[in-house]
Amino acid sequence: MSVHLNPSFVLLFCIQILPVLFLSVRFVKAQKKKEKKKEKKKKKKKKKKKKKKKKKKKKKKKKKKKKKKKEKKKEKDCSVNTGYWIHTAEG
Repeated sequence: MSVHLNPSFVLLFCIQILPVLFLSVRFVKAQKKKEKKKEKKKKKKKKKKKKKKKKKKKKKKKKKKKKKKKEKKKEKDCSVNTGYWIHTAEG
């Protein structure tokens, strides 16, 4: 059982159909790669944004803590009950 191929069909297949198939496969692969890259970039951006937000929150918290500490110190320094102020007030 042998298959007889028409030479013109083989020529047509090799010159027109095969390259188109090859290019379409390459194009699909490239498209998928592009989508993957885009998604990765999006994820990275989201992560960065989250990190930045967290850092900002931390900084705000630290600032608040510092302010509270400063106020507490001020409050403590102004009180008459501390021996330090009594001593310096006399001197």
